[in-house]
Amino acid sequence: MTHEGGGLLGTVVYDPFCGRGTAPFQALLMNRRAIGNDINAVAYCVTKAKTNAPDLEHVEQRLDLLEAGFDMARWEDAASSHPEFFSYAFAPETFKQLLYLRDSLHWSASDLDCMIAAVVLGILSRRRQISFLFEQPDAKDYQHQAFLLHTLLEAT
Repeated sequence: MTHEGGGLLGTVVYDPFCGRGTAPFQALLMNRRAIGNDINAVAYCVTKAKTNAPDLEHVEQRLDLLEAGFDMARWEDAASSHPEFFSYAFAPETFKQLLYLRDSLHWSASDLDCMIAAVVLGILSRRRQISFLFEQPDAKDYQHQAFLLHTLLEAT
């Protein structure tokens, strides 16, 4: 059986450097099996979220639990123990929330947590939202963004 694009349904699409998972996601949309891998933790998280999306009701329930469990005061010490760079990158409240999410989300084991982490990473990677950190877009710009994203995914 063929798909309108001429490819065989059910065939495997392999993307060895899947980045944000567009090829595996498209393969699934075209009723093909998908294999994607990437050494980058951010790429893995985003790809997993795209290809294993949980239903909205469960995501909303998980967000409610996360919100109910957050105590700003509990994260004072953790926030102050990080490099000064983060005080320039984030408002103090936002940074404490991110530390809480990093500690609470088990993104590599849970599709729900992975989806939430991927959405947060997507928000953080938007240039316009953190462009105040950089004067000119250049390679350093992307290095700083990568540093932020990788640091937020690392376990404490």
